[in-house]
Amino acid sequence: MSLDIPDQVRKMVMADGNDSWLDELPGLVDSLAQEWSLAIGSSFAGGHAALAVEVTLADGKVLSSALIDHPTNPRSMWHGARGVSFLNPCISAPGAVQVPAGKTLALRYRAVAFDGPFPAGMLDQMAAAWRAK
Repeated sequence: MSLDIPDQVRKMVMADGNDSWLDELPGLVDSLAQEWSLAIGSSFAGGHAALAVEVTLADGKVLSSALIDHPTNPRSMWHGARGVSFLNPCISAPGAVQVPAGKTLALRYRAVAFDGPFPAGMLDQMAAAWRAK
């Protein structure tokens, strides 16, 4: 399988020192695609903390989904576990995340699901708008 990983995603992962995740990602995606009878399509640009791809179900229906990080969230590391499927907005931080006494930690994400392929530029626009809030 040839998985197209957008440059900005690749750069972010490498900056986090997780080059091995990039090496493992095509196998992980291929394994999940086989398990769930999916055909993986093209990747979508616009995300910096997620890989968003077009997926075709066994019945031919095309779906798209992405999870958009917010810049106020603590920096997260990349991770993926073979055989685990979930939409899990969480932090997997490279070090301790300190939350001052009496304060809360609020994580902000935007989950996007679309019936069909994302229209050109839609994910970029949604990500930019989300990060501006």
